Amino acid sequence: MKSCYICNDTEDLFAWKHPENGSEYMLCSYCLNSIVGVCAECSAILVKLDPVGINKDGQRICYKCSAMHDMADDE
Repeated sequence: MKSCYICNDTEDLFAWKHPENGSEYMLCSYCLNSIVGVCAECSAILVKLDPVGINKDGQRICYKCSAMHDMADDE
């Protein structure tokens, strides 16, 4: 049975194509409406509730990439 890639809901699924790598995911309407973009560095899907960072070029990045930048700054 197909389910939402993010929350595993099984109702009202829609196909969503990743803008960077072309992979197709099934998402429920709630998760589909919560997508704000993809990470500029690792292409992870970013949703409204994610702690989103900004890289030096002003692009959105995920919390993992943001943490890697913070650790590099500490060195």
